[in-house]
Amino acid sequence: MSIKVTIVVTCYRRQAYLPLAIKSIKAQSRQPDEIIVVKSPEVRLLEGSVKVIDDDSPHIGKKIIEAAEEATGDIIMFLDDDDEFEKNKVNVVSMFFENISELTYVHNSTSCITNSGMEVRKVRYHFRIPPYVKPCSQINQQVIFNLSDDYEFNRWLWAGAAFNASSISIRREVLMKVKHYVSQISVISDSVLYYSAALNGGLALLIPDKLTKYRVHEGNVSRGRLSSFNDYVESMRILINRVIHDYAIICEMTKGSKFERYACVESIMYNAIARIFNGQGELSLRYLNSHTFKYYLMALLPGWLKNIIARRWYEASLNPFT
Repeated sequence: MSIKVTIVVTCYRRQAYLPLAIKSIKAQSRQPDEIIVVKSPEVRLLEGSVKVIDDDSPHIGKKIIEAAEEATGDIIMFLDDDDEFEKNKVNVVSMFFENISELTYVHNSTSCITNSGMEVRKVRYHFRIPPYVKPCSQINQQVIFNLSDDYEFNRWLWAGAAFNASSISIRREVLMKVKHYVSQISVISDSVLYYSAALNGGLALLIPDKLTKYRVHEGNVSRGRLSSFNDYVESMRILINRVIHDYAIICEMTKGSKFERYACVESIMYNAIARIFNGQGELSLRYLNSHTFKYYLMALLPGWLKNIIARRWYEASLNPFT
């Protein structure tokens, strides 16, 4: 049975790459049934046949739910304003949804591009959200699992199944069930989509096809402000506080479910990371695992050592391709 596809593009006070994002949608071998752009009012958009919602809120979750409420598609594919789709993205992903009726969530791999659109194979490690995923590394096999299996949910979480909203496609009805929580999310739209799918149940599919172009540029939120080291640290402190807020929302959304502990693990990790950026995160040994323990140890380091770690991340953010 043919399904309807809505692509939701979110844009907050950035103009430069939005036309390229929409151009990549218009170039699809299978056209979506609907394109919705949720943008700040000052962002100019000249493209026709696009539904536009003006929203000046910096909260990405609010934009997502506004678009989802307007959408007519069965499936929603997301695209950040600075990313692009490969021309076969809609065709490949929609066919999976059409052929697997129990499918709830699809995540595809990415290629990394510079601000000029040139593909790069490797990006230097700099701190990003989430810190355990490298954008250019891929899940190099096709994986399908039942979202009710929390072991598999957790296994693929740390492998990158929740990284980059531009790689995520999800059934619209899933978002409608948890819209109260999603609308409160400030930054981590990709994570809340993964947890929303888990609460709904059904199947998740991870595919190695590089159907999304992830742009690495100075405007990436998780690279911070790069004008100076002090500006970088302050911007990252503010960003991590927003992430901690978001995980408090996800912990509340998953409360009482078997996925609550995994959300709390990530929350604890970001509280430890806040200490590296001069924040006041609460340290806890509860739920620590092999992925998060190193950040707990970093948080216990003396200030001068934490400063060295933050400076190395800053330098890598300044020159991600060298």
